[in-house]
Amino acid sequence: MICLELKEMQGIILEFVKIYLAISWDVKKLIELFEKLTGEERNQESKNGRFYIETVECIGACGIAPAFMIDDDLYDGTKITEEKLNEILSKYV
Repeated sequence: MICLELKEMQGIILEFVKIYLAISWDVKKLIELFEKLTGEERNQESKNGRFYIETVECIGACGIAPAFMIDDDLYDGTKITEEKLNEILSKYV
């Protein structure tokens, strides 16, 4: 069982799976893309209160790693492009 501490805040929470070894480069690339598109840095207080990018150990989605969650929605990060991520983020703005 995995327990996550919830933070009370306004806006949207983005959670990433922290992956090790061979696929860690993909996670870094994905996080950098989120930082670029949201203007936020991971694990930092949000500048505008809309997004919080948090790296976590596990979200229970190893089969589609590097995976990410936005609020309660799970996404496959293996084939994400900047265009697709922009499309996804626009649903939450």
